[in-house]
Amino acid sequence: FTTEDGRTIQIPPTLLISGIGIVEDTERCVTMDAKRAGNTLVLVGTTHGRMGGSHRCMLAPMPGVDTTLPQVDLKVGPIAARAVATCIARGLVASAHDCSEGGVLVAAAEMAFGGGLGLKLDLHAMPCASALPAEVRAFCEDPSRYLLEVAPENLTAVQQALGSLPHAVIGRFDDSGTLSVGGEMVPVDALRCAPHGTAAGRVGDMNAKPKALIITAPGINCDLELSQAFAAAGAQPESVLLNALRRDPSRVDDFDLIGLPGGFSFGDDIAAGRVMAALMRREVYPALAAAIARGVPMICPCNGFQIAVQAGLLPGPTSGAWPAEAQKPVVALANNQSGRFNDIWTGVTVPANTRCVWTRGISLDAHTDLMPSAHGEGRFVTDATTLAHLDRNGQIALRYAANENFNGSMDAVAGICDASGLVFGLMPHPERFTRWTQHPWWTRLSAEQRRGEPL
Repeated sequence: FTTEDGRTIQIPPTLLISGIGIVEDTERCVTMDAKRAGNTLVLVGTTHGRMGGSHRCMLAPMPGVDTTLPQVDLKVGPIAARAVATCIARGLVASAHDCSEGGVLVAAAEMAFGGGLGLKLDLHAMPCASALPAEVRAFCEDPSRYLLEVAPENLTAVQQALGSLPHAVIGRFDDSGTLSVGGEMVPVDALRCAPHGTAAGRVGDMNAKPKALIITAPGINCDLELSQAFAAAGAQPESVLLNALRRDPSRVDDFDLIGLPGGFSFGDDIAAGRVMAALMRREVYPALAAAIARGVPMICPCNGFQIAVQAGLLPGPTSGAWPAEAQKPVVALANNQSGRFNDIWTGVTVPANTRCVWTRGISLDAHTDLMPSAHGEGRFVTDATTLAHLDRNGQIALRYAANENFNGSMDAVAGICDASGLVFGLMPHPERFTRWTQHPWWTRLSAEQRRGEPL
């Protein structure tokens, strides 16, 4: 295959070894997501600190560490595996995770954010073969090690079952929503959304980043991509369920950016985005309007656009302050002219007079001015007067390129903004094109064309 910088890499023949086992009782299987605050985290196995081939060393050099490859102990490994399996079969383990890619810290973080819990981790409690730096303890990938979530009432039984095998309690899950390591804390949602980097690189620098709110709900399925896009841009994303915002709309006040992701919210029952928009209009709209009034930018791709239109957020008030109650929609996203769901990449253009802070000043290239779309109800419609006002006021933020208006939108409108330019709704998915390898023919683009950032 061809890399982003134009190098061709041939993959050599690779031996693949698969293992298959019989599960006698599926109800005794455990998953990796942490289950309950107050449960302990037990590490089984010895950490030797061999960093060879580790993901941490792939990211950046680690001078002075042992870079030999980890070795499997064919005597101790099977014993440890059988002991852990016994604990699981006896119902003593709430969740479990192997320590492989990324090591103990990555595995522990995945358990925490998988269950929506916080975790206080003590790396110095790990059973180690010798004195090791904290970063090595965190990220080495020695085999035959397991993380077990154990309820306090089961801890003694687990310790007895493990016997002489090296093991130790290295942490405890809690309701804080943060991962605490050596006095440093980071929101576990920020780790879940981070597309690159190490957990250690995320610890300690969160306060300097703008906080991005990702509003999620049943059926929303592009929240992770939007979170990754925010994180790649330098923000600290946090996903919050709509029901949580309905209970406490003031949580919106804690954020500097807002994202309303795509998907099929509430199954798009009745119409695309209708149910979620109705809930937002009734209970969350005032908090969102207040955030926009204080200068918080908001982006709403695809289903988010459909929701924003029906929730009274787009195209917003024609002038002056945001009204106390959501206004009736004056634009709509109707069924595509084909009557079908379309999954397609199209060219886009940015009007020269747009006031949208998200698209104004973007430089387009004939080979890279593409965005992916995937929707069945994306045809922009309104009355002639409203369309003329949006155009004249610079509120058309994005158009489909000539001859690529596949859904039949009026004036080829792909996205609009409010009068302030802060709220941007569009049917294409910019969060699905944040790296060149997502471009439909990226391997045919020259290194010069791929020098900058994707659109």
